[in-house]
Amino acid sequence: MNILDEAEASKVLDAARHHIFTHGIRSLTMDKLAADTGISKRLIYAHFHGKQLLLESAINTKLSEMDRDLTDAEDSASNFVDRMQAVVVVLREHSKEYSSAYIHDLLESNPLFFEWVRTKRAKVLDEHFGRLFASGRSEGAIRGDISDELFIEIYKMLTDGILMGNIMKKKAGTTVPEIYGQIVAVMLEGTLLR
Repeated sequence: MNILDEAEASKVLDAARHHIFTHGIRSLTMDKLAADTGISKRLIYAHFHGKQLLLESAINTKLSEMDRDLTDAEDSASNFVDRMQAVVVVLREHSKEYSSAYIHDLLESNPLFFEWVRTKRAKVLDEHFGRLFASGRSEGAIRGDISDELFIEIYKMLTDGILMGNIMKKKAGTTVPEIYGQIVAVMLEGTLLR
């Protein structure tokens, strides 16, 4: 049984998501959510059964939006190169939401939750990049010496490097979206036949 109606639950999830991605996971409290949404802490707890489920729901909402936006981007383009560029734009835009506080908290305070997020994100990326590369192969636009599976795994490793801060530490002053966009562009453009 849902305690909050759909609009109220959405309001709480939006506020939680904004707070998590802007200020980090550890700084999110039910008191702050109640103050931000005007919904009592008791009702938020009763509906989401605690902070962990609220975090999972917020991440699932983010990944669902990314999945939808990637599908829309793929569907809006008529050829592989345009689909690839549209996917780069979507991934860059979605990465703008992640603050260093969120990434730090994800890695430092809850490694199991980080692994859960990573697994969920990998599933979305496997699906979309699998379709993207299948279309590129059918159009004859992709180099034949690169396996789709290898490319996808390399891309996920680079993305994890961004999330873990390894790349960001070496590129001080560069934002996550800038690094992310550069990596995606190099990876995807490097697959094209010249």
